[in-house]
Parts: sequence; structure tokens; C-alpha cells
Amino acid sequence: MYFEENEFTVDEATAEFLNGEGLEPPLCNIVLRPNGSKFAIKITIADKTVIALEQQPHMTRKEHQALMKGLEAVLHTEEDLILQVVAAFEWLASQESTDAPLPIEEEQDTIFREVVYFPSLSSKEKRRDLVEYAQRLNLNGFVTHGKPGFLMVQGRAHDIDRYFTEIRTISWADIPSGHKKMTRVFREETESDFVPMHEFEYHNDLALLRQFLKKHDCESVFAKLFPELK
Repeated sequence: MYFEENEFTVDEATAEFLNGEGLEPPLCNIVLRPNGSKFAIKITIADKTVIALEQQPHMTRKEHQALMKGLEAVLHTEEDLILQVVAAFEWLASQESTDAPLPIEEEQDTIFREVVYFPSLSSKEKRRDLVEYAQRLNLNGFVTHGKPGFLMVQGRAHDIDRYFTEIRTISWADIPSGHKKMTRVFREETESDFVPMHEFEYHNDLALLRQFLKKHDCESVFAKLFPELK
């Protein structure tokens, strides 16, 4: 993974140390901000390394707490520090496409469905990963390719969050962060079952997609994706 020039900043003392111009500082502060995002993570390196959200003046307390819960859930998916940093950065980049951070549900038995919009989804390899990664985490749902493409995953909140972290940090690791275009449209609780994750082949036929979702008691998903077709 490579950071773009404006996504990586360090404080003056850390910069001098990295350039061989000063003594090792007691604290190293590194700030990573996904390109175009209003949020950033701050990595403080001392006796113990701490990864946290950088406090922003525009952030409300509720928004900060919601993001911290999401960040903590992402950090728990990795043990290696470098992988934690990458996972945190990729997760934070995904938040810029939503009006508010998606809630992290603490009840393990609650099932959620989440719907994602892709401006374009054509790569067979990436589509295969979307299916196989979901199957490995026992997530149900479907993906459609094309311009645009859609993804729906259904399962426990923790598994869904881990799924998107793995997609961004593993499957999409070779794509620059600014090009990883996905919009997490909504997440909602559900009590309905759904078929195992697979690729929906009739991607250009919205009528068949609607019938498919209706058959599985998910017609509301179609209405939220295409409100103009109600």
C-alpha cells in the first residue's frame, strides 16, 4: 500500500529525527488522513504505540464516539501493528462516502444487511473476492457487476465490518486509496434469511433484480437503491 503525498504528515520533531537532524524525540506523532476525508488517525509512538482518531473541531461528541467504536472494532481484527495501521486507514477512507459513521452493534445475535454502491465494478478477480471473502465469514448476499455495480451482505455487524476491512486491505491493496470507490449506502437490522453470497448474473435487468429481491423478502432494498422507480 502507498500513501499519497497529502495523506501522510509528521510533527516537526519527528521530521527532524527521520531526516537525521535531531535526537530521537520522546514522542513520534504521525497523522494519516485519507485523501479528501474530513477525518484522520493519529499514531503516537512512545513506550507504547497508540492509534486513535485525531480530534477535529468540526466533530460532535456523538460523531467522535461513533467513529471511535468503529475504529476499535477494526483494530481488533488485526494483531500486527502495521496491519492495524493499514486497516484503520482503509476503514477511515470508507467513512468519507457516508453522512455518518455506520453503527457498530454490540449484540452478537443481531443480523444486519448492508448495501454498497460501486460507480463501476468490472474486474472478475475483484468480484470473485467479494463473493469468496463473504463466504469465508459466513455472510449471505449478492453482488452485481457493471456500471454501476451493487453489493448486499447480510450477517453479524462484526463480520460485516471485518469483511470490508479485508476487502480494502487485502483484495484492493493494489489499488490507490483514492480510486477505491464504494459508497456504503445503508445498514439495517433484518430478521429475514437470504441465500449464500453469490454473483447475480442478470446485472443489466432491473426488473429481474427487483423480482429476485422480492422473492427473498428484500424488495425494500430495491426501493432504497432506486427510489425513482417506485
